Amino acid sequence: MRPSIIIFFSLSLYFQTFAQDDRISFQTGTLHCFFDGSKVKAQNTSFGLQYQGKTKRQYTYSLEFMHYYHPCENSYNSGLYLRGNLRNIDFNLSFLGLRSIGENFQFRFGAGPSMRMSYYELDSIVLPFNLVEGDFYYGIQLKGGVNGRLALEYQPVKGLTIFTQLNLCHYFMVQKALFDNPILFDQGNKLQARSFPSRFDLSLRFGVGINF
Repeated sequence: MRPSIIIFFSLSLYFQTFAQDDRISFQTGTLHCFFDGSKVKAQNTSFGLQYQGKTKRQYTYSLEFMHYYHPCENSYNSGLYLRGNLRNIDFNLSFLGLRSIGENFQFRFGAGPSMRMSYYELDSIVLPFNLVEGDFYYGIQLKGGVNGRLALEYQPVKGLTIFTQLNLCHYFMVQKALFDNPILFDQGNKLQARSFPSRFDLSLRFGVGINF
């Protein structure tokens, strides 16, 4: 994960040379829904950083880094049972609009491109007749798409912002996952899709921003 953090701060410094009215935010995603039949995830929440700035032409944008981890498991009528872990690393660039609501409240909205790196770890496989394979299998997948957000912000003092944010990502460019042992996934994309979250991710986030 360290190279991803380096990329985030490098891009932040690049955009900062053209920016005014900056903000660094620390945020967490308390709920995730993938619209694939899996349960809404309320545990193993995501967390990350967001850099927000304004260009000389007064266009507001944000550059976001998020990390998300949760266990995945699924069973099938054939008797096959899979259990593993999924780790997502997201980069979201958004161009933002703003509407003021009273003196200290603001409503912010925006959209932009997204990139997600997904890392799959498969650690338990139970085949029919209770045959257990305990080997370790690893896969990686790259996804590209768009994100949209709605946020309510509260600024109690000039240098501090508290916000809640609803974020929706859709990944329409998805690289086929590359696994160390692809034999287990030869049953097709349906097995793979049912085992891990889909191309959609709707998350509810909360965060605190430092304005400077």
